[in-house]
Amino acid sequence: MNINTQNPYTIFRNEVDGKKYFKIGLSKKKQDGTYERGYVPIQFKKDVDIPNQTKIYLRNAWWTFYNTEVSINGAEHKKTIPYIFCNDFVTLEDRIEETRTDFDAIDEKKDNSFKTKEIELTDDDLPF
Repeated sequence: MNINTQNPYTIFRNEVDGKKYFKIGLSKKKQDGTYERGYVPIQFKKDVDIPNQTKIYLRNAWWTFYNTEVSINGAEHKKTIPYIFCNDFVTLEDRIEETRTDFDAIDEKKDNSFKTKEIELTDDDLPF
């Protein structure tokens, strides 16, 4: 199931025994106006390293899962663990740079020829 969103999400990083684990922070507004927060595991492509509490935009991500065996009262059962897999993302800082207007380039494109022209007035141009 693909994820389509325009919102930035915070990624939380945890390292245990040299292995990195990531969670994505989610929140929803409750009826009383307060927010409830939750966390969902998220995985990235191999060798992706994101610092803790980095805000990202998901460009290409989807819900997926894996199954694990658990023992409940001596009986073995499958437990489904859902998580998000992110194939492509952009950080908030990169997104700001992408959408920032380059005013220097706009100034270079402007026709500034009026600044270099000298204005000459003769007595014939004056109304008095």
